[in-house]
Amino acid sequence: MFRLLFSGLTATVLIGFGLFIVFAGRANTAESAAMLERGVVVDAAVTKLELMERRRRPGEGLYTAHLRFQTREGRVVTTSLHVMNDVGRALRSLPSPTMKVRYLPEAPATVRPVENIRTSGEQAEVGVLMILLGALMFVVRFILAKRHEARDRAIAAKSRPGPARSATYSR
Repeated sequence: MFRLLFSGLTATVLIGFGLFIVFAGRANTAESAAMLERGVVVDAAVTKLELMERRRRPGEGLYTAHLRFQTREGRVVTTSLHVMNDVGRALRSLPSPTMKVRYLPEAPATVRPVENIRTSGEQAEVGVLMILLGALMFVVRFILAKRHEARDRAIAAKSRPGPARSATYSR
């Protein structure tokens, strides 16, 4: 168990995923900042709501809301958006559901729910933690390897016969 936990492969995978999450988090943070800076708020009609259910929890899962709205320039945009369980259930109970979304004027298909725009960089912070954990695993692995090496040398030194002594008798 500990051998797998402190293996070089596990540490490398953690660092790799951490790097991926850092870059994805930075991209999400930049997009969220653009949404807050230049985004336009509109009411979008939910034309279809899909639920991809979890196997073990019926009625829960990932909701996808298919949206239709009109931009300030009059262009009609249809896009889809993943929403949280409670939002999906609330939308499902309405006869003609709508939701407030924010879109980027230069890319109207890029939408986010108004209440779900974060610029804190939480995702990038999780990635940094993964990178640090992977690096710590490499350090612990290195220290343990040095300890085992020193222990093996000490055992080998004890089991080695000492210098040969000549037994001379004087009479």
